[in-house]
Amino acid sequence: MAAKKGRTPQKPGDPLLRALDDIREKKGLSRAEFSKACGIQSEALSRTMSGMHSPTLVTLSKMCGVLGVKLQIVEGEPCVEVPAACDAPQA
Repeated sequence: MAAKKGRTPQKPGDPLLRALDDIREKKGLSRAEFSKACGIQSEALSRTMSGMHSPTLVTLSKMCGVLGVKLQIVEGEPCVEVPAACDAPQA
């Protein structure tokens, strides 16, 4: 879902979703492009990123796959393992 004119999409409050959103931005993907690539409706992605809806592991897996990152659960806490190539902005 595109941001309304004059409004900036709010950053997710959840650290994991915030990390994924930061990686998405570094890769130059809009939220609309990202939702399409993940096979997730843009409204559902918007609700997830705003904290109104918790993503399933399947959804998180799709998101990580599109971004080229690995999702790991370590001692009960999910984290995102970012390959060094993801740190550089995409051309």
